[in-house]
Amino acid sequence: MFGYHCCGIEVFWSDMDPQQWYPKGFPEGTGTWEPDLAKYPRGLKPIGEAARAAGMEYLLWFEPERVQPGTRIYNDHPEYLLARNGEKQLYGLHDPAARKWLTDYIGVQISEAQLGWLRWDYNIEPLEFWRQNEEPERQGMVEIGYIMGLYAMWEDLQGRHPGLIVDNCASGGRRIDIESCRYGLPLWHSDMQCFGPKPDAEQLQNAGLFRWVPLHGCAAFDLEPSYAFRSAMTGGNILIPGITEPEHEDAIKKTVAVYKKARPYMLGDFYPLFAHQADTTLWFGYQFHRPDLEGGMAFLFRREKNGEPEKVISLQGVNPDVTYEVSYSGSEKKQTVSGKELTVFKVQIAETPGSMILYYQAAGAALK
Repeated sequence: MFGYHCCGIEVFWSDMDPQQWYPKGFPEGTGTWEPDLAKYPRGLKPIGEAARAAGMEYLLWFEPERVQPGTRIYNDHPEYLLARNGEKQLYGLHDPAARKWLTDYIGVQISEAQLGWLRWDYNIEPLEFWRQNEEPERQGMVEIGYIMGLYAMWEDLQGRHPGLIVDNCASGGRRIDIESCRYGLPLWHSDMQCFGPKPDAEQLQNAGLFRWVPLHGCAAFDLEPSYAFRSAMTGGNILIPGITEPEHEDAIKKTVAVYKKARPYMLGDFYPLFAHQADTTLWFGYQFHRPDLEGGMAFLFRREKNGEPEKVISLQGVNPDVTYEVSYSGSEKKQTVSGKELTVFKVQIAETPGSMILYYQAAGAALK
C-alpha cells in the first residue's frame, strides 16, 4: 500500500482481477467465497487490519449470484441453484433458506477482512433461469421473489455489519434503479472502462447519470490535470493500477486534493451547460451549484476537433446581485465578477482536447 493513505486515498480496492483473492480466479471461481490460501495463507484479515491501521477502508469484490461448476456452492448446495436448460448456475435468492446460508457465508469474509465496502457484481442474464423455474400461469413470481430476496439480503448484511456500503456493479451499471440505490451506489457505472479511457464518452455517461444518481464512479486512467482524468471525474474516483505507483506520489496527492475540493459541490444541483452530444467538434460541460454554500463549479471540455478556443457559458443558480470570486484548478488566475456576468461568461481553453475546472464562490462566503 506504499503510502496510499498519505496521498489522501480513502479506500483500498481489491477486485476480481488481477488479485483474484478466491480459488480458481475469474470466472471459474465464482461460487467459492473463501481466500485462496496459496496467495493469502493467513486469509484476508491482515489486509483489512493494514488498511484500517492506515486510516483507509477495504473494498472487496464478490459475484455471489453466479455459481460455476466445481466451486464450493455448486458442490455443497446444488439445491440452492436455479437451472437454465438443465444447467444450474444462478443462486436462488427467492429461497429464504438459500438466502440465509449465503448471507452467513459472505458475512464471514466481511467480518474477517473488516470490509467497509462490499463490491457486488452480477455477470449473468437471469431471465431464462427465472422463467424456466416458474409455472406457466405464474410467470414472474420467481423473478419477483428473487429481486425482493436480493434487497432483503443487502439489508440483512448491512444490519449485521453497520456502516457497510454496497457497491452495485452488475457488469458495469446494469442494475442502477431506484430500489437498488437505496442500498448502495454504482462505483463502476460502465464496463466500457474495462477497455481503456474514452474521455468524450465518459463525459456523456457522467452527464447522464448526474441528472439522477449523484453518487457514482468509474475508472480514472490518468491524473490531474489531464483531460482524461477530468472527463472521468465523478463523486467517487477510482485510480487504477499503473497510475498509483510510488513514483506518482506527488501527482496522486495533487489529484486527490483537487477531487476533495470538488466533491462537496458535486452533491449540489446539476445543470448541463451544452447539448448532450458526442460530436468531437463541440464544447461540452456541466455545472454543480450549492445554494447553501453560495458557490459551485463547472467542468468544461473543448473536444479534439473543436475550432473555438473561446466560449460563452451561462452559469445557473447564481444571484445576479452578488459578487463572486472565480478561480480555476491548476491556475493562479482569479476574477471578481457579478452573478449577472456569470450568466454570460467567456471562458478560454487553448489546447485540444482541453479542459477546465472553474470554481465560483460568493465573496466572503467560505466553503463549509
